Amino acid sequence: MTTPDVNASDLADHHQWGFSGTFRSYQQRILDRYEDLVADQRIHIVAAPGSGKTILGLEFICRLDAPALVLAPTITIRDQWIDRFATHFQNAADPQADPRAWCSTSLHHPAHITVITYQALFSAYTRALDEETGEDFADVDVLAAVTERGITTICMDEAHHLRAQWHRALTAFMESMRATCPELTTIALTATPPYDSTPAQWERYEELCGPIDEEIFAPELVATGDLCPHQDYVYVTEPNRQERAEIAQLRERGVGVIASLTASGSLRQIAADLVRLTDTQVQEALDDEDSFYALIRLLTATDQEVPRSIRALFTQRRPELADELGLQFILDHSDMFTSSAVDEIRGELVSANLLDGNKISVTGELKVNRLLTQSAGKIRAVSDIAEEEVNGMGERLRMVVLADHVRREYLTSLGREDSIVHMGVIPLFEALRRRVGHAARIAALTGSVIVIPRAALNEITQYAAELGGEVTQAKDVTDDYLQVAFSGGTRVSVPVMTKAFEEGLFTVLVGTAALLGEGWDSPRANALIMASSVRAFMLTNQMRGRVIRIDPLDPDKTANIWHIATCDVVEEGLIADHLNRRAGEGARVLASHDVRSLMTRFEAFVAPRADIPVIENGFERCFDKPPEEAYHRIADANETMMNRAYRRDEMRAQWAAALADGNYPDSQPFEMQLKVETEQDVSAGVFPYLDVIVFAVLVVLFSLGIGATEAGTRLVSGPLAQTLVIAGTLLVGGLATWMRMRSVAQITGSERRLRAEAIAVARTLKELGIISSETLAVEVDMPEYDPTRRTRLRLSGGTFSDRQQFATAMRQLCGPITNARYLITPAHRIKIRGIFFAQSVPDAIGLRRQSVDIFISELEKMKLPMQAIYTRNPEGRDFLLKARRRSGSNIAARITRQSRRYARQLSAVTKLFGEGGGFEGGD
Repeated sequence: MTTPDVNASDLADHHQWGFSGTFRSYQQRILDRYEDLVADQRIHIVAAPGSGKTILGLEFICRLDAPALVLAPTITIRDQWIDRFATHFQNAADPQADPRAWCSTSLHHPAHITVITYQALFSAYTRALDEETGEDFADVDVLAAVTERGITTICMDEAHHLRAQWHRALTAFMESMRATCPELTTIALTATPPYDSTPAQWERYEELCGPIDEEIFAPELVATGDLCPHQDYVYVTEPNRQERAEIAQLRERGVGVIASLTASGSLRQIAADLVRLTDTQVQEALDDEDSFYALIRLLTATDQEVPRSIRALFTQRRPELADELGLQFILDHSDMFTSSAVDEIRGELVSANLLDGNKISVTGELKVNRLLTQSAGKIRAVSDIAEEEVNGMGERLRMVVLADHVRREYLTSLGREDSIVHMGVIPLFEALRRRVGHAARIAALTGSVIVIPRAALNEITQYAAELGGEVTQAKDVTDDYLQVAFSGGTRVSVPVMTKAFEEGLFTVLVGTAALLGEGWDSPRANALIMASSVRAFMLTNQMRGRVIRIDPLDPDKTANIWHIATCDVVEEGLIADHLNRRAGEGARVLASHDVRSLMTRFEAFVAPRADIPVIENGFERCFDKPPEEAYHRIADANETMMNRAYRRDEMRAQWAAALADGNYPDSQPFEMQLKVETEQDVSAGVFPYLDVIVFAVLVVLFSLGIGATEAGTRLVSGPLAQTLVIAGTLLVGGLATWMRMRSVAQITGSERRLRAEAIAVARTLKELGIISSETLAVEVDMPEYDPTRRTRLRLSGGTFSDRQQFATAMRQLCGPITNARYLITPAHRIKIRGIFFAQSVPDAIGLRRQSVDIFISELEKMKLPMQAIYTRNPEGRDFLLKARRRSGSNIAARITRQSRRYARQLSAVTKLFGEGGGFEGGD
């Protein structure tokens, strides 16, 4: 069901140019906030593939009504901007005006809208020749050209994951523009924000583009019929025998060093030295936290006894950290350890030729990771998946398989039974020909090699002629397939092969990610196998966006997207073998580099969960049980994925159930809600209450004892007096027990406390101007059936930016203490068996003491009296160290997750603004 759309024609009175059509509902939702978005002169929109972000960008440019410079990643996308403007925009003052006359693609002749590539900007900035277009910028001062034309709007399309030199030129150019043009407004549009970046990279991204203001989500487009129902599936494979041998060889030296150090007792000495670390040294170690944790992990795996006080500092497992990081920590902090042990470790590394100066050279892990991502085991996985898709879809299948390399040397192996040991387009083509060639027609498309079914030659020749090209070569490679070449290069070959694919001349197309990943489009595609390493997250999402577009010829289209990852091997004696020996294959799978890369990228992909009709992001949604359990046996997990992918009708039904058959059911709009989950250790929630139970039992026994003793009888004679004494004792004891329970509740937390904290955080962020909406709402619950004891906080209402800021703050407040600038703890600090309550002040609030004081005041209003402790002085660092070891946040809240859920807007829940209740110590 689609929603009412808003006509844009009435907007034209405010500026000459405007959109001549009708905005889609989700586009109008963004445009309705135009005044808010432009207030800080930075507009940053994330829009799912197919949502019309180019139209949005052009409309923003028209409303700003000033000359604009648009930066695009490729020439193809550059031309699309001008095509969209020419097709969909009109001049209100002169309806007959030619839109193309108002556009330019050259900085030599800028126009009202000038569209260039990032490559052209780099060439202009360095006054060099643009090799893509042949334009010479030796005589162009780009800053002068832009300012003289009066350009005050710059629109950046996909301004991330650029080549390093492009990014440097763009950053320098933007800094100069901001310095010389105070009225500059920037528009940043992307379908693929760099969610897989480091915090520092993300900070640089936001400095360039500004914080994300709004997002158009894929479920919105599915609900309105602008994207088809789709689902992601994961297939895990393992290296073949040859690759296992290579991996073992790459790791051999590192494994030998660790084995030698274990046998010699050096690692035992290092573990013993940890006991003697001073608090100052521990604080120094935590400044190098990843390496420190890698050392603890290494010592634990080699059966060394690590002091409990040190283990308590780390609340989350980090299986991806390499062993050499732990050894590097020893070398970098040698003053913390016995010199003889450090010398022996250094000597072993030198003997194994693994030390360069004081730095451990790569022991092979980077090469191992590259080998895994390009593993030939993925060839078998592609064949397995293709067979299942061919069986399920038959002639309706239009499947695209993407690889990184061509491997044209395998052309001589086509039609033969040679072994296939390398990933690439031609090896995959041959593997598919052998496996499903009897049931499907296959083609290969790269910039240098094209293979087609012999039966398709006549039609393909005709298609080429229609584009002014011709087939210049048709060479036999097997009885049924030809290698062909076209005049005109990819300008002819790509559209010809795309049309042949859509017409069904072949139903499986194998190509390179570089050729088909960006700009290529085929609405008929309904299955995608990403056999490439997909090093860039942006490319992953662009590939995914290719197949989830609707097909006008198939209104019932669904799309399956397959992600293939190679699991690391575990040889006896390796660290992972010691840590995960009893965990089945699940721990090994989830610790693998290739799988962890997928897990990061899945944070940006939303689709229905496998177990319930709820639309969420994340890797876990692909399974009907926790991934650790799902991958207890890899083969079983893959079979489950295959079975689910085969049942496309069920996937469509899941979307319908999750969307409740409409985008706006019961007048409650759907939205992307942010969910914060705090997973509690059961022991932390139960055992403190044993103190209360024991205390209560002692009170009862004491009371009864008074009445039973001879001394008690002499003090109070008569049954009534004895009863009053016992009752009084029980009353006093009961009051003390109740106060004890309140203390425990403060440490272990509760749903009610979380609500109170949420209100305090929201009000603080509002007062600080970090969020603007007053319509945020929160739902907090801990389902009784959930064995993980996760407390869920779901955020609704307001703008997406507000929800994002608020969710980040709550995740930091509820999560384990790491290295926050400020901590908060109850004004009257309470300890139970050494455990006390402390939390991190969210980064957005903790920048200034004044902001922290506002937060403390809001907590006080919610009847949560707290005090703030600054951790950047010696006393504060000491408290931070204690909090990492003994605070309830670190002992009880082992994992805090932030995820996204597309669901109906919350109504009957706690409003975060207005009069709210406080916290009384429990539920």
